[in-house]
Amino acid sequence: MKQNKLLYLIGETDDDLILDAAPNREKKNKNKWVKPLAFAASFVFLVSAALGGYAITAEAAEYREAVEFFEEHALSTEGLSREEIKKVYLDIKLQTFSYDKTVTAMLNGTISIKGYELLTNAPTSEDIYNYWNDYYTKPLDDKNGIYCHFVYPNDSELQFYKDGHTIWSTRLGYGMFDFTVMENGYILTYGQNDTTSTKDPRLAHMTMLDPNGNIVWEKTLMNGFHNEDISKIICEGDTFAVFGRGDYHTFLFSRYDMDGNRLVYQETPVKETLAIWNVVPFSEGYLVQFNNYDKDGFAKLVKVGHDGTLTDSFSYGADGAHYFLKDMIEHGGKLYLSTYAVPKVDDNAGGREEIAPIFQKIHETFGRDVFSIPSEDLTPIVRDNYTAVLLICDTESGNVGEFYSVEGARGGKLSVSEDGKLVWEAESFVDTFYSPATSSFTIGGTCRIYRYTFDANGALIGAEKTDDYTIYRQ
Repeated sequence: MKQNKLLYLIGETDDDLILDAAPNREKKNKNKWVKPLAFAASFVFLVSAALGGYAITAEAAEYREAVEFFEEHALSTEGLSREEIKKVYLDIKLQTFSYDKTVTAMLNGTISIKGYELLTNAPTSEDIYNYWNDYYTKPLDDKNGIYCHFVYPNDSELQFYKDGHTIWSTRLGYGMFDFTVMENGYILTYGQNDTTSTKDPRLAHMTMLDPNGNIVWEKTLMNGFHNEDISKIICEGDTFAVFGRGDYHTFLFSRYDMDGNRLVYQETPVKETLAIWNVVPFSEGYLVQFNNYDKDGFAKLVKVGHDGTLTDSFSYGADGAHYFLKDMIEHGGKLYLSTYAVPKVDDNAGGREEIAPIFQKIHETFGRDVFSIPSEDLTPIVRDNYTAVLLICDTESGNVGEFYSVEGARGGKLSVSEDGKLVWEAESFVDTFYSPATSSFTIGGTCRIYRYTFDANGALIGAEKTDDYTIYRQ
């Protein structure tokens, strides 16, 4: 990865911090798609815990510890002052790696944290030709499966298609956010009623449908909030867990049986405006992705117990970069996070932090009054803005043991194949266009999917340049 994209994990709890170190794991990787990163020390983290504290030792004792540490790991003190030796020592011991003299010292030492850069090819003229002539002309497959259609003004219609024909459809009296298909074939939908009046409440709704689309039961959640919604539902045997928000500042957790009876309810006020983007179950409960752009909380994970209690939190970020968490999944006892980093800029991005560096480069290169930029000039700028990163984490602590990066791409979906392999998709930029007059986006483009396969131990065992594409709009 680029040096201005050093990753870290910083804990966020109201209690004192306990700082811990990530486990290292030796791995030999001979895959032609992988090269070890030039600066193995570029991956860093701090970990929070619910209780505990960090005591700072006296200066003299700390210096003695630092010198002993340098000697133990054969690090050179040449050119370093007493204060710089202590800074390098703490930088390595605490795994922050934010001090600029640390990398030089470590290159002569014995410490390494495993990181690999996955190699993709820059888009060729053939790639672009094939995209424009194949992707847009491919006939749409006949619809199969369940689809949601929004019906004006406040309703949704759930439809099941087979070979392009509607088998059944069911009208829901609210705007549906998403649905979950149960193991027994039943379908649980959830959403929120809409209103044009700020005085009228917006309440969350759930509906259970049988496999033929018939309504089994409907429920409106009324927990005393003016605005309540459901963000995610996780099915677990004969119960399901519901994750939601109350008035944007309260985290809501509840558990229901399949008849819609509530078994558990827990509400937790939070300090910041809350957005819930993803949930992954693990042994102690759930890892929930909280996002808050106002506080640079682009990739915060919160541990939630089975009873809905918040127990710990981790926030993955980057020195000199904004850090975005796209997807996460548990596999083989490890937590995998699909992420991407973009550089920070000094300009006030006004909520457009992801593409602010692109604007800065455009203004420097083409001026501020430009309204059209050729793709061959814009695409390298966009590619240089993004680094996709796959983090392989300890599920219990959040510590990161290894990571993989892909330059010129965004982290994409994570999934498990039929044969039990983990699959990570990186979205590599092929073609882009500049559209400042468009209201919904300013930069658009196309990304080609590179698909990487890992075994249960997190080792890369396959890489594929696919013919699949995804649309990019920011």
